[in-house]
Amino acid sequence: MGRARIYHSPSSPSTPPPLFTHLGRKGALRADAAESAVCGYLALIVLADLVLKAVWKVSWADPVAALDRYPIF
Repeated sequence: MGRARIYHSPSSPSTPPPLFTHLGRKGALRADAAESAVCGYLALIVLADLVLKAVWKVSWADPVAALDRYPIF
């Protein structure tokens, strides 16, 4: 058996995804930072919801968490 050949696809990690190519390198980094900030905000909302439901057994935590996510969507 011969060795397997590895072919690099156009969307390899060394090239930015096609969505951010028009922004340039700095623009892509800014977009990635904004995406990370939104992801952290959503994770914080979910964590707060779980803590409210586990510690204080409140039934209104899910609707409040849904309203906290509203400005993002």
